[in-house]
Amino acid sequence: MNLPNLKQYYHATVLSSIIQTRPGAQAPQWKHIEAEWANNISTDNLIWIPKLNRPYLQDCLPTTTLSLKIWDGVRPLLTNNSILSKAMPLKSIAHIIPDFNYRIWERHGIQFLHQILTNTGLATFASLQNSHKLPTVAHYSYRQLDSWLRIQIQEQTINIQAQKMTEFEEMYISPTPSQKIISSIYTTLPTKCKLHEHRFIKAWETEIHQKFTEPEWEQSLPKPDRYLIFHINIVALGALAQNWLSQTIPSIPMCIQQISHAGHFESTMRRQTTSPNKPHKQYRRYWEIAWDKWETYKVTQQGTSHHELTSC
Repeated sequence: MNLPNLKQYYHATVLSSIIQTRPGAQAPQWKHIEAEWANNISTDNLIWIPKLNRPYLQDCLPTTTLSLKIWDGVRPLLTNNSILSKAMPLKSIAHIIPDFNYRIWERHGIQFLHQILTNTGLATFASLQNSHKLPTVAHYSYRQLDSWLRIQIQEQTINIQAQKMTEFEEMYISPTPSQKIISSIYTTLPTKCKLHEHRFIKAWETEIHQKFTEPEWEQSLPKPDRYLIFHINIVALGALAQNWLSQTIPSIPMCIQQISHAGHFESTMRRQTTSPNKPHKQYRRYWEIAWDKWETYKVTQQGTSHHELTSC
């Protein structure tokens, strides 16, 4: 895959990391870590909640903030310009309607909004009972859904039931190992200007004190696991930059082990927060937040065994 624009590729990798978990596969440990700091809401559920309805996440990690910022900027391209999406999980609606019981729907095989929509609107409760064996007790949550959808459709003047799902939405609902998620998202995103690309490359090369040719960038970036490291690197740029030059890029568990035990993260953060040459103001807030999170993490993980850290 050619990479005419590095920042565009970075945005695609961040978005693909949100939906990368395959059906039946165990979610990566870093997803659980992000969710713990985001009121136990995973990022792949957060993105489908309209921005105005999104719960306030006071203590979320900077990676979550950046993921949502990127998503909000390109959401119309990935969801046919619709605020609501047929791919929206019912679990996400539970964060908008506080007492909405999504679990009773999931137990009967209904996980996404598209499963309960017809060409004329929300399917009748009787038809859902026939097709999915929904119990009568689910009628209350059905009425909640019906009322909420009517308000959304009226306020947003959208015809969600008539919209076709985009490739991104279909990949989110039914991901398969054969899908090239990054490539698909990359071609959908708008091309960023070369000025932004230059700044992004310059910031990275300055951190590791080495310049790369364009072929070297293209050859190294698409490797497995590297895009996740690139995502984390916005928070701890210096901590992981030293791994960039190694022949074998460590996996995410290895990175967590190195950060936790070798002190790379702590030493880098301490140096960045005390050095007169602090990061650009755009990233300074993330460095400071990450340092606070690291101090809290050390306190809460003092009793964590080496096995627990390396088994993620």
